[in-house]
Amino acid sequence: MLLLVPFLLWSGSMLGQTAEALLHQADTLFRARRYPESLVKYEQILHGSGQATPAMLLRMAFIEEGLGQYTEALYYLNLYYRRHPRQAVAIKMEDIAARHNLSGYQFSDLDFFFIWYDRYYDYLMAGLLLLSFLLLALAARKKRMGRFVLIRHGVGLILILLLNVAVLNLHSGASQAIVHHDGAYLMNAPSAGARLVHIVPKGNRLAISGRQDIWLKTEWNGRTAYVRQHQVLVVR
Repeated sequence: MLLLVPFLLWSGSMLGQTAEALLHQADTLFRARRYPESLVKYEQILHGSGQATPAMLLRMAFIEEGLGQYTEALYYLNLYYRRHPRQAVAIKMEDIAARHNLSGYQFSDLDFFFIWYDRYYDYLMAGLLLLSFLLLALAARKKRMGRFVLIRHGVGLILILLLNVAVLNLHSGASQAIVHHDGAYLMNAPSAGARLVHIVPKGNRLAISGRQDIWLKTEWNGRTAYVRQHQVLVVR
């Protein structure tokens, strides 16, 4: 077991070096305007490690749009926007969606808030839990010492705990998905034998609120629907 630890550390280092080398090659090809070749390298990095630099995602979107692959272009722009919300990127997605008559790309201030909220959710929860623990420890210490615990300390602890509950419930964990296959079938239940709700053309974006086996839960025109996972590109 102990021998395995250095091997895992070495493997992780090698993978990082490989991704870094691939990124350098891809960037060099991109600057040379050898776009299809650079895209292959970028895809190797993204699918291999799941990691991507902001510039890399924008370059992938640029290449895909130039190749006429608007679905993939929107996917990479969505990945970028989820990690680095920028109004210019939202406008670009709306523009592509309008040109191809796609739905699901309306952006609001609330959407912007939830993206930032989901991004820093773990830190927010950790901070609130730490504050709750400190207040509880302070109250317990005063009680052990026979000192009176002020009412405001108890009220503050209750408010912090209520805020924890509110933050926990507010976190939706929802994601989005872009229809990748032309003619994705939305069903009214997670079953191939369920009733058809709608056939959605590729490029449209769906809000995903849950998952059941190979089915993703979404909504279409106010109705709950399910789509097979392999028919969409999930944006996380």
